[in-house]
Amino acid sequence: MKLSVILPVYNVEKYLDKSMTSLTNQIVDDVEIILVDDGSTDSSLERMREWELLDNRITVVSKVNEGSGFARNYGLGISKGEYVYFMDPDDWIEDGFFEKILSIISHKEVQFIGFGHNIYKGDRLIKTVKSNDTFEINEIEMNTSSFNKIFNSISLFEVWNKVYNRKFLIDNQLEFTNMKNGQDAYFNIEVAKKINHILILKDTFYNYYASREGSSQNSYYSYERFENSIKIALNYESLYKKYSSSESEPNVYWINTFYTSIRQNIKENENFLWRKDLFDEKIVKMSIQDVKYIKSKIKLIILKYFPKRYLKYI
Repeated sequence: MKLSVILPVYNVEKYLDKSMTSLTNQIVDDVEIILVDDGSTDSSLERMREWELLDNRITVVSKVNEGSGFARNYGLGISKGEYVYFMDPDDWIEDGFFEKILSIISHKEVQFIGFGHNIYKGDRLIKTVKSNDTFEINEIEMNTSSFNKIFNSISLFEVWNKVYNRKFLIDNQLEFTNMKNGQDAYFNIEVAKKINHILILKDTFYNYYASREGSSQNSYYSYERFENSIKIALNYESLYKKYSSSESEPNVYWINTFYTSIRQNIKENENFLWRKDLFDEKIVKMSIQDVKYIKSKIKLIILKYFPKRYLKYI
């Protein structure tokens, strides 16, 4: 088996058929499609069973609800492919995707293959993120410049724009957490710490449906979500220490995390300030030059030098 496709499924009955149609339209055989029901309470499991009867490449398993991360780990544990692909069940892929990937992995071994994606809001295409060219980087070439080239070409934090070497994941004990938000980012930061041979394609194969009702990306911004953001920011910082002495990139991430958290939490509950000390230390170290956008520069200036006025500003 060359490729295992793993989908964690939870209450996506409205979107599942479009996703499954795009999968079953792929005209290759050396692929298994593993649908992991994560305790859905709608008709998702029934629809999955129906699809399983229509295509012998599909396997449906059901487990108690523990979150999409553990569902992906379960799928990884039973997968048989040399490579694995983690797809979300409310998105869809382009025709020819599997054929392209199989043609590559049949004669080349890399740790992951990255590719472009489209972002849709409703039926409207709002953005395409892709590399301008196809390129390969190996261990000898892996440095700050090549690292930046990789993740300026495709997004670091998503899993659905990458196909992973299964043995690489298993050997390095790379698994998903049960974080309710940001688990993809945390996983990929851990992957990025280990990579030394990757391939980036200029092709665009994935279609991401933004702002789905019920999506974890659109749920209420809570203390738990903020704590997860801190974990990701700390891990992101440690990743950049491996490849660069510059603190500019992780600083920008810290700044964005802080802004979002203040906006969502302080306005609603002043108890949010229990983590402000952590950010105070970061903010002091941040350089205005690290921030690319004028509005963000203004925010940082006010935050650093006029902190009491910051809440009024936002």
